[in-house]
Amino acid sequence: MKNIFGGSTILVTVLFWSSLMTIPAAASAEADSTVVVQNAWSPQLPPGIKVTAGYLSAVNVSASPITITGLSSPAYQSVEMHRSVIEDGMANMVEVKELLVSPGERIEFSPGGLHLMLINPIAATTSAKSVPIKLHLDNGDLTDFELEVVPRHAQPLEVGNAYDHSAHMHHGR
Repeated sequence: MKNIFGGSTILVTVLFWSSLMTIPAAASAEADSTVVVQNAWSPQLPPGIKVTAGYLSAVNVSASPITITGLSSPAYQSVEMHRSVIEDGMANMVEVKELLVSPGERIEFSPGGLHLMLINPIAATTSAKSVPIKLHLDNGDLTDFELEVVPRHAQPLEVGNAYDHSAHMHHGR
């Protein structure tokens, strides 16, 4: 049988097919992202405050339920999920250890409801423009995002004083 393809044609063919093999890998890296974080922000507080809140929307973009098991930040000793509740006519916060998020579900962390508690800054954060956060899932995945630090005069009107968690030292911190 006569070779009708030159050596360079075979090389081009191999390169073409190998380039196609990398497309699914790149596409699956995006598809592996199970949580998309949007509108993440935290109020800017005066110096000396040890506790603040964080707000965001988290969307499960996967086809399976996910469980958020916690959060962390190199800027704070602790980041916790809390829910504001009314018990016996008194406003209280309850720590949420895990949060199940169904496929396609959007979870809102907002003032007066589910929110993040950023506890004990590791360094002075009064001039920071953002706070790096890692969202931890039960399968070991991490989602990195930034909470934008928003000056008090620029915060949404509906927030009011709901952002002020400076008096919430109920965990002995």
